[in-house]
Amino acid sequence: MELWMSSTGQHTQWLKWINMKQALERRKEQYASQRQRYEDIMDQNQKQFLTTATFIKNDFQKLHNLLQEQEKNNISDLQVELEQKTNLIDGEVKHLIDAIANLDEQLKELDKELNADDHVILKKSCSQKRRIACIAGKLKPIAKDTLINISHHRGYIKYRACREMLSNIEVVPFTFDINTASPWLGVSEDLTKVSKTGGSIPFETPGRLESVPGILGSRGFCCGSHTWEVSLDNVRSWRVGVVSSTDGHLQLFKQESENKYLFIYKEEGCDGMCRVSDASKIELQLIAPLEIVRVKLDFDEGELSFYDAENEILLYTFYDYFSSKVFPYFNIGTLESHDPAEFLEICSMDLCLQNLPRL
Repeated sequence: MELWMSSTGQHTQWLKWINMKQALERRKEQYASQRQRYEDIMDQNQKQFLTTATFIKNDFQKLHNLLQEQEKNNISDLQVELEQKTNLIDGEVKHLIDAIANLDEQLKELDKELNADDHVILKKSCSQKRRIACIAGKLKPIAKDTLINISHHRGYIKYRACREMLSNIEVVPFTFDINTASPWLGVSEDLTKVSKTGGSIPFETPGRLESVPGILGSRGFCCGSHTWEVSLDNVRSWRVGVVSSTDGHLQLFKQESENKYLFIYKEEGCDGMCRVSDASKIELQLIAPLEIVRVKLDFDEGELSFYDAENEILLYTFYDYFSSKVFPYFNIGTLESHDPAEFLEICSMDLCLQNLPRL
């Protein structure tokens, strides 16, 4: 009996050691997997650095080209005004040269007459005196606008340059946050279009949408009023709205149930209507195909409104209390659909210099 007890105890100890070894091996695998993910992230960062650096250089080169073109145009305008002023002054100077030559002739005649006998001078008629007085007439003042308008060319030159640049640049209120894109989605180089091309980040990372083909906007809002527009481009299935966290910490990776989603959506095959994301799933009838959705968020008042931007029609308004930062949320297609031709696009908007977002 004692031998059996001893054998059983040894077996139990042996099993504990085996279990401990297995646990350590699993932990080692977890650490190795975690290390591999970090290495993948480092590789991805290097790739993104190279592509982003190239993108930055190209964009700044475009800005340089715009500024150089503006500089060339401004100097050209200055040159045109210089030529106009020069022509004006040349005309006035020519007139004065002719007048001086005329006066020289009259002075010579007067000198001859003054050197002649007195009786010759007395014979000059009054009309001749008047003619001489007319030639010597009143001197005109310096012509107006002979100086270059320096204020026009120098004044607010930086401001005017910025205005001109803005007129040549499409400004969006925010871009897509590529780091939140699900594995099925691809984002354009300028981060304003998203499609089902896939492969933006080919491995799991925290902070990305995994269970749905979704993506967030790059800016979150915690106060004030904000507006953005999304072009649907005949996408057959989509969601457009916002997401916030119920506990103040937005965690997207496999924890979507902890977040609050408010959006309108359209399902494939349901033309002529879209729905609301709450439990009611209210059907919103459309008078025309929905091409651009305008989203208006009033964070302080707890209002989120959706409009048919093309027809200026209110589709639906959510009334809610936002307790934490709100991020624009987008979804395109379904897990089964694969149409790279379909894409959502953040529309450019007219923004004043003072209203540009602080990034």
